[in-house]
Amino acid sequence: LNETSLADMTEGIPGDDTNITTALFDATTIDNPAYDIRAGTNVSILYIELNAFTPRAGPVDTQDLLSFIRTITTNPELKRRIQEFVEDDDPITDSPTFAPTKTPPTPPPTRTPIASPTPAPQASRSKKSSKKRKKTKKEPRFKKGEE
Repeated sequence: LNETSLADMTEGIPGDDTNITTALFDATTIDNPAYDIRAGTNVSILYIELNAFTPRAGPVDTQDLLSFIRTITTNPELKRRIQEFVEDDDPITDSPTFAPTKTPPTPPPTRTPIASPTPAPQASRSKKSSKKRKKTKKEPRFKKGEE
């Protein structure tokens, strides 16, 4: 599946305010133990693409966002396609194809201990240097008059 084949498979939803497309895929599962999925199960997937700009950072105009949500949730054609997908009967079993899937437990957050910075070593004084030194009178470099 690539971008071109996806574009060929999608079907737009009519409406003045929408740019929503959907596509229906038939696929075969692979092993996914986290969801208790075994390889080889045939599934149908309803792909819904909203084709809308949704800012990921910065201020978002609440009214624009609410309008966007309202457009999606009240679109009668999108609702029809979702209902048709969910309620479609499987011709083999004559039962609905939709069945809730097992949701894996959310793992607890992992906490990596942060190592405390190692304190800088304190300058240690030897016994000799810990003794007070005798103050000596410093001789001036130049004697008066030799400057």
